[in-house]
Order: sequence, then structure tokens, then C-alpha cells
Amino acid sequence: MEINKNKLLGFIAIGIFVYKITSNISYFLGDFTKDLFIYIGIPNLWNFWLSQIFELSLFLILVYFLVNYVLKKYNSINENVLKYFVWSFLIYFILQIFQIAFPSIKTLFEPDSFNEGFLSYHEFLKNSIDLYFVQSFFYYLGEVLAIIFIYNKIKNVSQQRTELKNKYY
Repeated sequence: MEINKNKLLGFIAIGIFVYKITSNISYFLGDFTKDLFIYIGIPNLWNFWLSQIFELSLFLILVYFLVNYVLKKYNSINENVLKYFVWSFLIYFILQIFQIAFPSIKTLFEPDSFNEGFLSYHEFLKNSIDLYFVQSFFYYLGEVLAIIFIYNKIKNVSQQRTELKNKYY
């Protein structure tokens, strides 16, 4: 079976942008959660852990749904690789614009109490340098768990196809 190089390149590009979209959404909503927790006055240590766990969970949930979506829509994606590539790029681009603009927009609506909480939170992080390692650990844990999930999904789908092929041939 010959591989269509244009489709392969398209699938790789779609994969890159879908990964970037997933990462950006989970990071943005994790950061938004952190800001919300600062605003409502949750203690800094709780804020840190809850926002990190939320971001990791959201990333894994998005990966789960996107992998299942791609498997369900594989034939459509395969027939319209360019369309899906363009859409994935546009969604990524729009998210980037929003993510860049959001800090400027949110400063328009921040009360002084939020600014004090924000400064307190960053002072807390500055004094707890080991939490930066925890942030990195959560990031890489998400990546490893996503890779394991995708690997198992591919392996299961391949086994199912092999079993169907053996059953009918």
C-alpha cells in the first residue's frame, strides 16, 4: 500500500495544531481558574494545586475526546485533509489571539483586591521555588499519559482491524 505523501503531511500538520489547541485551551483555562481562585480568595497553596490538577485533567479529557473524534471521523478527515488542516490552523490562530489579548482585557475589570491577591500569589510562588518543579512534573505527566492513551488506542484499533480481517478472509 502506497502512502500519499500530501495526506501524510496533512495528518502530521493537523496533529500538531490539534495538540497545540489542546495545550493552549488547557493552559488558558488553568490560568483562568487560578485567577478566579485568586479573585474569590482561595488560599495560595490550594489555588496552586487545584489549578494544576484542573489543567492536567482538562488536557487529558480533551485528548480523550479528540482522539475518539479523529477515529470516528477518520474517513472524512482522510478525504478532506486540507479542509481539516485549515480549520485546525484557524482555530489555533484564533486561540492565540485571544490568549495574547486576554491579560490586557482582564486588567480592565480587575479590582484592587484582585491585584493584591495576584501579588500575594506570585510572592508565594517566588518563596516556594519547588512548586515550579511540580508545575513541570504535571505538564510532563500530562504528555506521558496522553502518549500512553494514544498508544493503547492505536494498538486496540489495530488489533480490532486485524481480528476483523482474519475473521472475513
